[in-house]
Amino acid sequence: MKLKKNFSLALAIIMLVSLLTGCSSAEWGFFNLSQEASALEKYQVTAEMGLSLDHIDSELIAGQTEEFAKVQSILNNYNLVMDCKVDTIDSKLNFTYYIKDKNTAEQKEVLNLQSDGNKIYIKVDDLFNFIKSFGNEEVNRNIDQAFANVQYISIDREEMKDILKDAYDNEVIAEQMTRIYFDFGSFTEQNRAWQDIYKGLMEEVYDEYEMGIIKEDNNKYTVSLTLQDAVNVFASFAHYTIDHIEELGAYLKESVSNLNDVQTQLLSIYELDVDSFNSTIDNLVKNVQENKELYKSQIDFATLSTENPTFDSMWEGTQFDYSFRKTKDNAYVADLNAKINYNDPVTAKNVLKASFTLKETIKAIDSVTIVAPTENVLTMAELMQIDKAFNEAAMMNIDKPISLNVDLDNGYYISSYTEGKKEEGKLNIKVIDSASYLPLRDIGNVLGENITWDNAKKQPYVSKNGTTIYLKARLIDGTSYIPSREFEKLGYKVIWDAKSNIVHIQ
Repeated sequence: MKLKKNFSLALAIIMLVSLLTGCSSAEWGFFNLSQEASALEKYQVTAEMGLSLDHIDSELIAGQTEEFAKVQSILNNYNLVMDCKVDTIDSKLNFTYYIKDKNTAEQKEVLNLQSDGNKIYIKVDDLFNFIKSFGNEEVNRNIDQAFANVQYISIDREEMKDILKDAYDNEVIAEQMTRIYFDFGSFTEQNRAWQDIYKGLMEEVYDEYEMGIIKEDNNKYTVSLTLQDAVNVFASFAHYTIDHIEELGAYLKESVSNLNDVQTQLLSIYELDVDSFNSTIDNLVKNVQENKELYKSQIDFATLSTENPTFDSMWEGTQFDYSFRKTKDNAYVADLNAKINYNDPVTAKNVLKASFTLKETIKAIDSVTIVAPTENVLTMAELMQIDKAFNEAAMMNIDKPISLNVDLDNGYYISSYTEGKKEEGKLNIKVIDSASYLPLRDIGNVLGENITWDNAKKQPYVSKNGTTIYLKARLIDGTSYIPSREFEKLGYKVIWDAKSNIVHIQ
């Protein structure tokens, strides 16, 4: 198991850079042109993305034919268009998404996001109208109820920090991530630092490796791959990496040791610190060195299987084409066309046929205009209150039992609902100091209560009508157990029948 785990880690690192690292003149030219585009401080990105699902086997969507038909209709009839203007110096952003009809070329705005460096404004009314156009009565009713006159949702720095603090449970990371979201110059700085690390990989580790897939003609760089080509490139890259694993490990450790404080803190997002990263790299290098020939043979075996004529017939028509160029008016243009086609190897029946297109243009601009809204703006704090109210309403509408009887001798329970409905099951009862304790989460699920754990207080709690109710619990083998009387705090009537040793909760 350990061998497989380390081999998977090795492959993950290899795949991370396998299609972008190489040191031929074309590969360096492509890299430098990409660096040139990313160095712009004030720029506009326009892009159009399209995904078409021409065919998918009915067995893959069994039971969801109607839902899939709706999704397929949207994908096949609409493209997503983006127009983004960024000023990294003054931290301004104006980002708009459009839905474009593939047949008429008509565009409709569906979402706009603006930031002045202190507050983010998200224009949502057009998005809600687009969602409502699909005619789901329940969804439309909920939108009207919660966002009747709302045009924008705003998020300021402190609100963003609170959201990220809840997400990562780390105030330092939340602060750094907030800075990246609002100070675009900081984001650019971090991005350039990672690009320098990537450049060093090309110069110091992969200086003798060439992918051989990037072609250059008049400052236009193109890549054209079949699935077989991609497998071969990956295999050659993997072989090179295995042969140079010691140099790769040393370079990665040196790069991490040179990270600034902000970058080091951001590593913890991935549950890494410098010491654990170095230890992981050391283990990886040792493992690859000890199993070098085994890993190479596994890669060769996987590559060999793709040379079978059956493989070609399975993936016939699957193709990846990409180009990147700089135009005479100093715009950077990227084009991507990808097709996937899969046929059943036994029946030759087509299972999946789809395509994806992307055309993106990046160019320098002089300024970014921000118009901060003043009316019909919902703050993130207000949105959280709406979300809380909806959750509480949903909890109130859960089909809860009107009574629950638990036999404390054997854990057997019967819950009774309206209209005579009953459910039966068994709970794991613990006897502690001659008192019977019930498994909190299991019985909470039976009663339809949403049990939450407060990690700081090491206590479970339930939120009801805006009030937090903490419950007295004993933690045994990672499971919380509570006396049945604790449910009286939640409004239940609890009666113990000593003769039968059955507790009644109503």
